[in-house]
Amino acid sequence: IIKVDTIQTAAGGTPTAAGLGLNTTGSVLQVVQGTPLTSSTSLNNSSYASIMSVTITPTASSSSFFIMFSGIVDSIGDSYWDARYAKTVGGTTTTIFDVWASTALNFGSANQHGVGYAMNYLDSPNTTSEIVYKLEARDRGSSNVNFAATGKCTFTVMEIAG
Repeated sequence: IIKVDTIQTAAGGTPTAAGLGLNTTGSVLQVVQGTPLTSSTSLNNSSYASIMSVTITPTASSSSFFIMFSGIVDSIGDSYWDARYAKTVGGTTTTIFDVWASTALNFGSANQHGVGYAMNYLDSPNTTSEIVYKLEARDRGSSNVNFAATGKCTFTVMEIAG
């Protein structure tokens, strides 16, 4: 049995897991969940709108990020919609996962309430700069689509060691 209070490198710094010979690939380094969406957010035009976002700062450039949306969506009237993931790093926004749920919930003129949807994506941004991940959506029908009108929506990002 070896018991220690502190481990330092020869130069007096804090050692990394790799420096100690530990394999951490695939380990969850941090989890950030945005504020759950509990009040209705409506889409009623063809422009993408930000539904939810999470800000996270990577601990290593080799990390990957598992992005998860889970929520309840209502389609009112003859509505259908698209959703996508976007990320902003250093002021530059890019779409990273597009046209999810394309033409979803198009059941003619019938209203659809409390339909559960989930969306997952693994991103490898190769940066240590702050990242803002966003779920964006747009209505493509003639009525509107509501997120969290009859239930809760969550948006979570996990940093995975590379």
